[in-house]
Amino acid sequence: ITNNPLNIHKDVLENVEISIPVNPPDQNDIKNIVEYYVNNRKIENFDSEKIAQEFEKVKPEHIYSNAQIENIILRKLTQNCTQQDFVNIIKSTTPSITNSITDKFEYEKCHLGKKR
Repeated sequence: ITNNPLNIHKDVLENVEISIPVNPPDQNDIKNIVEYYVNNRKIENFDSEKIAQEFEKVKPEHIYSNAQIENIILRKLTQNCTQQDFVNIIKSTTPSITNSITDKFEYEKCHLGKKR
């Protein structure tokens, strides 16, 4: 697993049978991640669709990574919380994926696909 696949020596890449790029999450992915970790816990006024929309508000300039979404949700689940608690922690957390990272990912995904 790497965030820099173009830095892997070509001889190593030739021996790799499969390469699966993991795209940043879209709104449906975010909703599924949230629902997976919340897993029917009782949370006041909880609406996974609204939480997913809150994560999406930073687009297109930024994107929260899958791992970052997981960490935010798990951090809040260690205590009793409400929908607003989730909104507050999302707003106070800077997304880790920028446009330049997204552009690099798309370039590498296309470039690696051509090598095969």
